[in-house]
Amino acid sequence: MQSYTAEQQAEEWWNANTPGVTEATSEIQETEKKRKRTAELALVANVKKLQDSMDTLKKYIKDNYKTVHRDVKSWATATAPLITRVNDDAKKLRYRDREKTDAILIRTDRESYADLLKKIKEGVQDSKMQQEIKSVRLNRARDLIITTTKGKGDVVNKHLQTVVPHMQSRNIMQTKKIHIGNMDIFVERGDVEAAIAKALGQEEVESIQEIRIRPGRTGNNSAEVIIGREAGHKLLDMGRIKIGWNNCIIREWVEVSRCSNCMKMGHSRRDCKEEENKEKMLSVHREWTHSEGL
Repeated sequence: MQSYTAEQQAEEWWNANTPGVTEATSEIQETEKKRKRTAELALVANVKKLQDSMDTLKKYIKDNYKTVHRDVKSWATATAPLITRVNDDAKKLRYRDREKTDAILIRTDRESYADLLKKIKEGVQDSKMQQEIKSVRLNRARDLIITTTKGKGDVVNKHLQTVVPHMQSRNIMQTKKIHIGNMDIFVERGDVEAAIAKALGQEEVESIQEIRIRPGRTGNNSAEVIIGREAGHKLLDMGRIKIGWNNCIIREWVEVSRCSNCMKMGHSRRDCKEEENKEKMLSVHREWTHSEGL
């Protein structure tokens, strides 16, 4: 009995089936050619339709150019005041706190806010002096803040001291708190000051009141910077600042007050209208100390 190797068997099978394989391959190739040809014809037809549409559009624009131009021009003229007003409103909304002002802080330890404000209003009778005062409000420490026109803070403060002799007052600088992120872990306060000096000038560095560097969650650090209002707005307009090797992001620092009594946002415990809840305060304190590892 004659034995065959695997190679011999494969060769015999190939010789026996070569005509069928060749025929099947030819059919597949022919089918693929027909498919490609059909796709090419469809593409050519679509391109021709597109060209015809473009020619029709060009002809329409050419024939009706004056009408289309007149309609577009009239629409632009009609909407121009609205667009201008919207842009102005957006600009005012963005730069609403950019007015250059001075500020005076008056301590209210010796008398109440109402009594002190009454004395100030009775003493300031000059219309020009009244125009220099922009606003009067209380801060979180229950001290009186009077904002004045830029450069008039000293004049108003001296006048107020003559009106209320025992008043404790001093001029303060309007500040802005910003957040600088994506700093590497080796950045220090001096590096931040040097970057701000390079970007804005050495004069703006003198308006820095505080730089607090905080560790970040992604391995990089961030900085909380309290700086003069004008310098702060300039940094916010820049958006980024080069500190060390990193191009750091600048954002406005937003603080939201939270009540320690009801745990709701938007007010403090002093202004809370709900009943005092010591158990909730104690549980929150325990959770905080546990999370901080204290």
